[in-house]
Amino acid sequence: MCPCRAVFLYLARLRLARALAGGATVCTGGASFVKSPSFDFSGQIEKAGHFLQPTAIAIGQMVIGDSFEAAASIRPMGRRWHHRAMTAPLNPPFIEPSQLGDTLRRSGHAALSPQGMSRLIDADPQALMALRGSWNDLPPDAYLRDGGRYRRRRHSCFIVEGGMVVQAPHRAHWQPVEYNALHGGLERWFEAMDPAIVAQPVWEQLLSRLAGVCSALKGVQPWYVEAHQFRIDTADGIGRPTPEGAHRDGVDFVVVALVDRAGVKGGETRIFDAEGPSGIRFTMSEPWTTLMLDDERVIHETTPIQPIDAAAPGGHRDTLVLTFRAGAFQGPAVR
Repeated sequence: MCPCRAVFLYLARLRLARALAGGATVCTGGASFVKSPSFDFSGQIEKAGHFLQPTAIAIGQMVIGDSFEAAASIRPMGRRWHHRAMTAPLNPPFIEPSQLGDTLRRSGHAALSPQGMSRLIDADPQALMALRGSWNDLPPDAYLRDGGRYRRRRHSCFIVEGGMVVQAPHRAHWQPVEYNALHGGLERWFEAMDPAIVAQPVWEQLLSRLAGVCSALKGVQPWYVEAHQFRIDTADGIGRPTPEGAHRDGVDFVVVALVDRAGVKGGETRIFDAEGPSGIRFTMSEPWTTLMLDDERVIHETTPIQPIDAAAPGGHRDTLVLTFRAGAFQGPAVR
């Protein structure tokens, strides 16, 4: 897809989302997402005061998100939106580490508790917790195309082969517009991770054990890993963990670990089949709760966050995102 077409599609979806919001009827109660096959548009509307977020991809369905103030039952243009009440955040459906491979084969996604994650990588839980401080030193993301200032991040790349983890020379993060219509096609140069963090034994354990899971599912081979440290804050009232909306990353596997969460509401994780109507949603709340996704089979997003106390908007949500790709890192085609 050419960049011009991607921009056109994004603007078209933005206009459609605004039109839908203008004709919506709001009622109390919670609205869970479900894909509606009657629409030829994929998107998420987060009705949170003045904020409206459409997705930036087309997969043939529509997703409706929760409201932070009054959850919406939306019936635009006579269409029917299915929803169910939600009175409290839903917990992740945790599995045992020994079930990780089978669960990924069966459903394309799996969640581990903090204790389960520690057992998977054979690490002391305190060793993982010791990494958290580095999230307090993330530079601002200068590439946000939605005008936001809510995201800070670092990025480094690694190659994992035969249990050995080697840091690759620093490189830009790049995604094709087919997977990220908001920021795709752009070489984004972020500052590298702190060498003191990368040198921790638990970091090598983390990458090598997760690469082992990937190899058990898709064959033993080198894995090209991109590591992203994210902090989403609410200093301006709202933060968007996935401004591109529901998406895939164009890799083989994605791992999302919650590192910290303080003073915020929202941030619900949503996963649904790339080719079907089913989906699941839950909220990660404990540090080092971890989600692993088969990127070819599922699409994922996280809803925006807001401060719990509007008078104290300094809340944040920290995550570590690891992508595992066979063959090579993603990059623009060589001409």
